[in-house]
Amino acid sequence: KQTSTTDRGMFLECGQKTLCFSVAWDDRERLYGDIQFFRLFYYLADDTIEILPVHSKNDGRDQFPKLLKRSKLPRNSRLPGGGDDSME
Repeated sequence: KQTSTTDRGMFLECGQKTLCFSVAWDDRERLYGDIQFFRLFYYLADDTIEILPVHSKNDGRDQFPKLLKRSKLPRNSRLPGGGDDSME
């Protein structure tokens, strides 16, 4: 039996299931750059993501709670300067 994939239907099907990824941001090419580590959560029920920093003890960084709050990302995004994100 086929069901529609409405928001409520997706929530009932997936519930609170998430995919969790470990992410590294390598910014060493910049002056005083460093490698920073984050956790990316992808929520299956509503196709949203959230990015949280991974802090180590005495790492010298401010303890900000989130890099990106839980939100949807646009499918067709444009890069600053009028370019697009396609690989040419």
